[in-house]
Amino acid sequence: MSLQTTHYSLIDAVRELRRPKDCEKLTAIYYSACRGYCLKRGVQPADADDIVQKCWMSMFQNGLDKYDRSKGRFRNWLFTCLGRLLSQFFSRRKAGERGSGLTDVKLQLDETADRYSDFDALCAFNAFEWALREVKAEFSERVSIASDHVLGQVTLASGRA
Repeated sequence: MSLQTTHYSLIDAVRELRRPKDCEKLTAIYYSACRGYCLKRGVQPADADDIVQKCWMSMFQNGLDKYDRSKGRFRNWLFTCLGRLLSQFFSRRKAGERGSGLTDVKLQLDETADRYSDFDALCAFNAFEWALREVKAEFSERVSIASDHVLGQVTLASGRA
């Protein structure tokens, strides 16, 4: 993707006047390229949007004052800033995975467990019913009456008729 030339007058206007119109114009030139830069480095789209937004907010608040045109092109400076944010993002993500035990596999297993929790509850209830019937056949009438009462309570609690 070829980026259009950024005129120094636009950069100076954003730096000195901070007019929303100038900020929007500068953003329109580079936003999609910055987002693509993040995506090509393996960042998920939602995270890429957050990183690019953080980069632009930082730049518009005070970072643009640090740009020195004598040291190179604006786009090189911008992508250097973005690269630093990406490095921080990946470092934090790695530290979070090491420190918290959260990994993609664990998250997937947790999601799977949630999907099967109703199934597991039904299996447990059916196993309880079977065990109660087996025990009921071996004991006296008094145990039979008590088990009917317990089974009725469990059936009512589970919503089965």
